[in-house]
Amino acid sequence: MPGRAAQLHALIDKGFFKRPKTARQAFAKLNPGIPESTFGNYTEELTKITGTLSKGKFAKLLNKLEPKGKSTAVRFVVKAANQADYGNPNSSINIAAAKK
Repeated sequence: MPGRAAQLHALIDKGFFKRPKTARQAFAKLNPGIPESTFGNYTEELTKITGTLSKGKFAKLLNKLEPKGKSTAVRFVVKAANQADYGNPNSSINIAAAKK
């Protein structure tokens, strides 16, 4: 079975992150046989997916977007070609920089 990073790279290659998706949505895509009602049993794996998407090569490929209002879920989306660097001094989490 491929490792987590390989599975997530496959999702990127298939266009899964063309629209903002959460780690929970990525987990659901990678594990279609697991009912969403039992996701609470997989918080460690969901946390690992979020961590994996937030660093390494993924930070160069994906934008890390702040949660939508009334949500705590960070979303990831394919990084625009004309964006560079990360960080927003007005935010507590790293997000994509403004377009050049």
